[in-house]
Amino acid sequence: MNCWDKLDKNGPTAYYCDISGHNANQQYIIDPAGYIRHQTGKCVSVDENGKVQSSSCEEAVRWEVIDGFLPFETTEYLRTVEKYGLSDDMPDS
Repeated sequence: MNCWDKLDKNGPTAYYCDISGHNANQQYIIDPAGYIRHQTGKCVSVDENGKVQSSSCEEAVRWEVIDGFLPFETTEYLRTVEKYGLSDDMPDS
């Protein structure tokens, strides 16, 4: 399964999904205004030919979520975190 990874001038690159959430390159959010923001502060947009690219958020297109879902791995991770009462501030070992 591939996910969007680093965002460069040619748009996001595909790479194996990091289900732990620690790969900063794969940290994208769709903000309430409809922009897809990367952790670098850039946004995902399209050029005049419809090719996906990187852009400043002020110039980026707005996107609409039509049908969202949580992948199985995310659902299982969240269930396990809740079941065992885990938190981000817990030691790794």
